[in-house]
Amino acid sequence: MKKAKPDRRAIKALLKIGKGEKTRGRILVFFLAAAVATLVSPVLSYLSKLIVDMLSDTYISGSTEHSTALFAVAIAIMVLAILSFAFHKVKEMEMIYINHETTKRINTYIYDKLSRIRCEYYEDAKTYDTITRVSANCPGIYSILNSLITLAMAVVSTVSYGLLLGSIRWYFILLILFPNALYVWLESKNLFDRYFMEIGQTKDKRRLNYMHTLFRDKKTNKEIRAFGLSDFLIAKYEALRIKLHKQGTRLLMKQSILSFCLVVLSKIGLFACLFIVCVNCMQGTASVGDITLVISAGAAFAASFGNIFAQVNSITGKAVYSNDFAAFEAMKCEESDKADMPLFETLRFRDVSYRYPNAKELALEGVSCEIKKGMTVALVGENGSGKTTFTKLMLGALHPSEGEIAVNGELLSALLHGFRQRISYIPQSYGTFKMTLEDNLRLGKNDIDLEQYEPRFINFHDKLPEGYATPLGNVYTGGVDLSGGEWQRISIERALIRNGSEIYVMDEPAASLDPLMESELYEYFMKILKGKTLVITSHRLGACSLADHIFVFDQGKIVEQGSHDSLMKMRGKYYEMYTAQRSLYERKAAS
Repeated sequence: MKKAKPDRRAIKALLKIGKGEKTRGRILVFFLAAAVATLVSPVLSYLSKLIVDMLSDTYISGSTEHSTALFAVAIAIMVLAILSFAFHKVKEMEMIYINHETTKRINTYIYDKLSRIRCEYYEDAKTYDTITRVSANCPGIYSILNSLITLAMAVVSTVSYGLLLGSIRWYFILLILFPNALYVWLESKNLFDRYFMEIGQTKDKRRLNYMHTLFRDKKTNKEIRAFGLSDFLIAKYEALRIKLHKQGTRLLMKQSILSFCLVVLSKIGLFACLFIVCVNCMQGTASVGDITLVISAGAAFAASFGNIFAQVNSITGKAVYSNDFAAFEAMKCEESDKADMPLFETLRFRDVSYRYPNAKELALEGVSCEIKKGMTVALVGENGSGKTTFTKLMLGALHPSEGEIAVNGELLSALLHGFRQRISYIPQSYGTFKMTLEDNLRLGKNDIDLEQYEPRFINFHDKLPEGYATPLGNVYTGGVDLSGGEWQRISIERALIRNGSEIYVMDEPAASLDPLMESELYEYFMKILKGKTLVITSHRLGACSLADHIFVFDQGKIVEQGSHDSLMKMRGKYYEMYTAQRSLYERKAAS
């Protein structure tokens, strides 16, 4: 696989996003603390050599001439050790703060853009994988800064320890440097192998996470128990887990064997330095302090040199995700030229077609229709006939592959923000926001006065332990888990209280109710929303007969449209569907 090169522009963009006013000063403190802590360590190694040499001379000569110097060096070592510890702690605390602030800023940026990018990107598996990796990895990319400073300190430390080793024997540097250079080269290669493995595993990991949610989710768990699906699903889960484990283990084994060999080689180099200085000490050409210096400085030199490339690899490893961020940045956002729009008058589809990403067939083909202010429109058709795609296009969640959608004579894309301010949407798959009931209602109307408010669909708020302040969902201690119907009522209530709504789009809002109750609900909607524009999607045609105008979808096209009476007289697709459903209800009533 081709080696990925980090995108420098994306890295700069991420660093700029994460940088705040307070963060700059903290970065300077972090740098100074790291510099002091780094410089103290080689000095401590050299002072340790001195103290060992003075003790050795004192032991051999029996003289006490080094007593004052020994005491001074010991005090210096103690003071420097305390300083080193203190500055290490300062460095850690500053880095925690920097990571917290920058991660928060980058996450906020990512979440904001995720709320604005075109919905088509969620329909494409490849771009959805990119979004997943960006959300997981890019917030931590600011730790590149930590790695850059640590890299600079590692260079200073390597040079310092190298000078100490070179003061004993110049070739000690090469004996330790060469095997460690091979090791860090191998680790650099391993890093890219792991990155490409992760890219290849993204889809399977997402499936694995989905398998986790099946067992945790209350709704799916009931079905798993009722149909005895646990063995089947667990087998699927284990197969995925084993597949991912084998891929990871195979790569790890390959990398570990080579790494082990090079680590052994590096230890042999350090042992060779120690052996040489010990022989020289016995020959009188090196001191006992030189032995201690080789032990401490040699190990530290190897570690510092390795740390240089570890930080380079860390920077590169995080930087490769900049390619994902660059792809994320290239994703187009929903934009509108106007923040507001005049009162709604008409919505017109002009020869609109739409094809989902990577799909061969059109989901919607050549649709032309008009919805006028104050109309109640019903969208009917079999599953997969194009009703949901039509609704998404009307809401601006999808953009036409061909044709255009106009609001009040202007392109929807130019008025999108203002148009959405005038829409209330009741989806079939409604959101269950695990917040308080009050917060759920404020999602529809932030300035709602609950003391004066009289709910129209929520008839259970006074039965909750803390009323509107009751946490909803079992994720909270003391939270109340609601039924599907109760969550749906909250969704409807939230849509109806929204400020400035002129258009109400309802996608199977009463799917859990019986046909009679659904008809009564639609009648109530039409009563309280008189003068508003209603667009209702339903599989139950009895309720749709209340609409002013009906669009009949079949295989991505509007094959019929008109009032209930006119469509019944045509004896076409609508007539067939309505008659089939009516006979079914009559048989049920008779039984």
